[in-house]
Amino acid sequence: MLLPEAVVQSEDVVSVSSSSKKQKRNRKSNPVEEEATNNIRNFCEVFMEGDLLSSTHVRKHLAFDILLLLLPKLPASFIQHVLSLKFVQCLMDILSTKDSWLHKVATHFLVELMDWVKDDDTKRVAVTMALQKHSEGKFDNITRTKTVKVLAAELETEDGCTLYLQNLMNLFVDEQHVPEESSNMKWSLEPCSLNSDQSQTTDDNSDNGSNEEKDSVGTTGNSDVLKSWVIESLPGILKHAKLSPEAKLRLQKQILKFLAVQGLFLASLGTEVTSFELQEKFKWPKTATPAALCQMCIEQLQLLLSNSQKIEKPLSKGNALEQPDDPVSYFMKFLSTLQNIPSVSLFRSLNEADEKAFKELQETESKLLKEVSFLLVLL
Repeated sequence: MLLPEAVVQSEDVVSVSSSSKKQKRNRKSNPVEEEATNNIRNFCEVFMEGDLLSSTHVRKHLAFDILLLLLPKLPASFIQHVLSLKFVQCLMDILSTKDSWLHKVATHFLVELMDWVKDDDTKRVAVTMALQKHSEGKFDNITRTKTVKVLAAELETEDGCTLYLQNLMNLFVDEQHVPEESSNMKWSLEPCSLNSDQSQTTDDNSDNGSNEEKDSVGTTGNSDVLKSWVIESLPGILKHAKLSPEAKLRLQKQILKFLAVQGLFLASLGTEVTSFELQEKFKWPKTATPAALCQMCIEQLQLLLSNSQKIEKPLSKGNALEQPDDPVSYFMKFLSTLQNIPSVSLFRSLNEADEKAFKELQETESKLLKEVSFLLVLL
């Protein structure tokens, strides 16, 4: 009743190229899927969260069993409702307490969940984002597992890597994921027991673990921890997936642009800026990004540009001035274009010496591009 066969088959058809905007629009207009989505959402909110996850050990056990029954037919698009905030926190709480009565149950569920995403990058991305979003980027640290690390390292296709990249960027910019009560929220859920409410699911050790995590965050807040995970995860997309040089270059350009926008620039009018020259729209978080996170973006940007020079790339014929294949040349062109937008300014004002050095760098890079373009024509 919750997962009609028509919904499952529809999901299978579109999962291969889930980043297609046209297919997304078609899926939204599907009344069968809309009804199934509402049913799953209501089922999880009312029954799973309202009755089972906030109750006894036995009922929590039942919640895990029900999700294991749903998994084989569960579409990737439904993960956001199933792996909800309350469920992920319950899962973390149990996994971080080894002497818990439910520890083996939660561990088995995690194994089955990892097996479910096998050979399907769309499901892999959906699970990864749910776990990190609802744990504020600390799922592995709190559960003392390598779940998220393994999930991210096993992306196999360019479509999957692109989908993961888009989700990471959206997570950084969108601040709606932070629950209002997160500042006062403990990782442990309500007290529960087998037959009464006298014993808790966590012990002192698990509570201490949660406090250690909070202390390590300091005054930056949980949202900044999640954003720092996003920044660190971006270059990792290029490390593990076995992609063609062309595919890696496409991803590399998107990562370079995002790190440059978030680390080097600010928008003076609102949080969105459209570049007509690049035919792209750039977004910033509503809350100003802390200097520490901007510095992280810059460091990852430097590392990405440095590593790109270690890869030998064959020269390709064409107009190198319009579409430079070299990531550094592409970055310089992008930097100049973005800097010329009136409503965009550098995160840190340049002094006179820096301004002079930057102009000289641009001039030198422009001369080199012209020489490369001339050589390509001769070849």
